[in-house]
Formats: sequence, structure tokens, C-alpha cells
Amino acid sequence: MKFIVKKVIKMPKNAGEKEPDQEQVMEYLRVFSAKILEPEAYSRLLLIKGKNPQLFMSIMQTLIYLYQNGKLLNKINEQQLLELARKILSGQEPKKESKIIIKRKGD
Repeated sequence: MKFIVKKVIKMPKNAGEKEPDQEQVMEYLRVFSAKILEPEAYSRLLLIKGKNPQLFMSIMQTLIYLYQNGKLLNKINEQQLLELARKILSGQEPKKESKIIIKRKGD
């Protein structure tokens, strides 16, 4: 997948600047995703956010990583977003249940 993005707002990096609160982070994510996603993909991402917030955050972390490393060459369309979501979901295999077996002496 190749994507392109021009310019996105910057989060504070200096130690002197205060840490952004949850509302500021969500605003940053909203602006960031609106800039790198086509409108249909942005709408789909909002639906994902409502149904599965953990998947939304995983997608956003991946998109930010791709952007920071210069891997985004075009705006992401809905199909590419769904492909990314599938890849993330396939990598999140459910945890295996642990079984505790107690063996007693004499058994």
C-alpha cells in the first residue's frame, strides 16, 4: 500500500510544553485522520470507532507510524482502510484459555 500526505498539525514535543489532555488528543486524531483519509474512509473510521474503540486506536497508531516514516504517498481510500483493519484484526488472535490441572498424591 502506498499513500501520500502533505502536512499535519504537530503535537507538543518539548519538555516545557504541557501534556495534551484526552480531548486535545482526540481532536488531533480527528484532524490527522481527516487529512490523510478520503471522506468515505474517514466515515468508515468513525463507524469503527463507535463499534470497536480498540481497533480504532490500533488503526490510528498504524496510520501515525506510516505517516511519520514517510510511507503514506496518497490519501487512504475506504478499501485500503478496510484492508488495514483486517490485517490488524488477523494479528490479534484471541488469547488461549489457561487450564489448571491439579494432581493429588495417590491419584
